[in-house]
Amino acid sequence: MEEVKDQGESKLTSSGLPVVTEATVRAITSQFTTGGEGRSWGSHLEDVRKRLIIENPHLVKFINKQVDRYPQETRASIIEVVVGTIALLEHQANANKTELIFKGIKGTE
Repeated sequence: MEEVKDQGESKLTSSGLPVVTEATVRAITSQFTTGGEGRSWGSHLEDVRKRLIIENPHLVKFINKQVDRYPQETRASIIEVVVGTIALLEHQANANKTELIFKGIKGTE
């Protein structure tokens, strides 16, 4: 595995994916298990899936092609794991952007 790149305080893998932090996993777990927004993890994943279909159709096509190689009874579970992983990476990317914005604000004081 390649080395992690430091982008300020936010970390990215050598291929540019955000490195998921323990804080992000805790925040998501708390948000969706304690009803933080009144939404379930399942409904959040459905929103992510719908958005992916619209915004990233080639990725969806690739995922479906890969998942279609597996038995029908396992496909829904595989898609849930894939979409959940994408959702977690999106949350981390948003946390990283927020962190950079706040550092910029604090740096102007």
